[in-house]
Amino acid sequence: MLRKKIKIYFFDLIMHRLSNAHSTYIPSLTEIKKYSVLLVLWILLLFFITFYPTVRVLVIGHRSYLTTYELFFSLLPDIFILLFGIAAVFLSETNPLKLIKQKKIKLEIADIILIFYILIYIALGLIHLAYPIAFFHAIRITFLPLVFYVIFRFLSEKETKFLLMILMWWLFGLSFLASGLYLFSHEIFLKIYELLDIPTWEYIIPRLSFLIWSPVVFGSCMALGLFLSQLFIKKTLLRFLIAVVFSISLVLTMSRGAILSTLLTLIFVFIVSKDFRFSSLAYLATFLFIFFSLSFILTKSTDLAFWTFQSTEKVIQGTSEESRDISYSQIIHDVHHAICKQKDTTFFPPEKLVLGSGLGTAGHVGMKYSQKFDFPFYPATLDGYYLKIFIETGLIGLFIFLLIMGSLFMWYLIQFIKRKQPMLLLPTLLLFYTLIQNAVSNAMDFYFYSYVFWAILASFKIQSYE
Repeated sequence: MLRKKIKIYFFDLIMHRLSNAHSTYIPSLTEIKKYSVLLVLWILLLFFITFYPTVRVLVIGHRSYLTTYELFFSLLPDIFILLFGIAAVFLSETNPLKLIKQKKIKLEIADIILIFYILIYIALGLIHLAYPIAFFHAIRITFLPLVFYVIFRFLSEKETKFLLMILMWWLFGLSFLASGLYLFSHEIFLKIYELLDIPTWEYIIPRLSFLIWSPVVFGSCMALGLFLSQLFIKKTLLRFLIAVVFSISLVLTMSRGAILSTLLTLIFVFIVSKDFRFSSLAYLATFLFIFFSLSFILTKSTDLAFWTFQSTEKVIQGTSEESRDISYSQIIHDVHHAICKQKDTTFFPPEKLVLGSGLGTAGHVGMKYSQKFDFPFYPATLDGYYLKIFIETGLIGLFIFLLIMGSLFMWYLIQFIKRKQPMLLLPTLLLFYTLIQNAVSNAMDFYFYSYVFWAILASFKIQSYE
């Protein structure tokens, strides 16, 4: 009898800890009506940036623009983002313009760090301005998403939570639809890929990507949804079901960077936050259970699960036969020759070791313009943000980037430990996740993901503007 009471007590304690973290937020009908215009604009924006890649493939295809009309169509996301930013400024209940006039806006250390980040990287890019169009394209991809940082920085806490809750449910809808089609209507799923001429990448199983059409980007979006549900969903059963759906989608993408970064982030949250310790453990257990269960269902073995870890180990050791590993080896070889000042370096002359070859010469922008301007291109910079930074801005640029992002992360972490606010935990864990993911992908350049990444980094509310 006593043993039964003890079991019930501990079960109730765990359920209480899982379901009553003070971060949970459910918008009232009054708030929904109050923010209705902002809500409609946010949903339109999410709808647009979700379906735009598919529409672009149908209208233009996979190639770059060739006509003025196609250029305008390619710039539609930028136009839509700027319009949303302008509208949000005027619709926000805090009214940032009025705050500026009243001199009530206070810059936090995070704001100052990001201002330095922008100025330093533009300066480093101007040092090697050999290809202006590639430079401006790189600036657009890297810094245009910071519009979302500015918008969310001065929204009220309720507005911020409201929009992030909508984002979570939007991602959940995509996850539910994508994983459902993959598991229960696989023929329809493959027909969609065939219709849009989207390659079906495979790592043992066909990789899931949906509407955004990149399994790596889709995997990071699913990880983001998982983190948002941990902070915003109150009811234990609902939180568990949502975690299951996000976990299924994340595993089906077979994005090793997203999967391993998610596991490490959940462990990180378990360590730094008492309030979310139980939920982190529950999410970790749920994710691993889903991972091994899908492995058994889809491959009749544990090959799927263990391949993720074994293949990652081979890439780190340099024994993988993947094309990215060969490209990594080429960079190491060329850097070694540059350091030794040997003249037979194919791609990387010694003079570019310190300051790089300029913004727009690596990553997706570099791939686009390398043939047009006939400059050397490293394919590995498509699968590693730090490599991209190094090629573009050299050792100095890479050092400054790591210093800036490390300082930003420490500031968020210190503020969270000091204030215990969940809205400070969210940017802390997302920055932790992204800095890990950057090692094997260009996470901070991802379409869709980069927008919400900067929005969430601005979601902290130390000074209230309400």
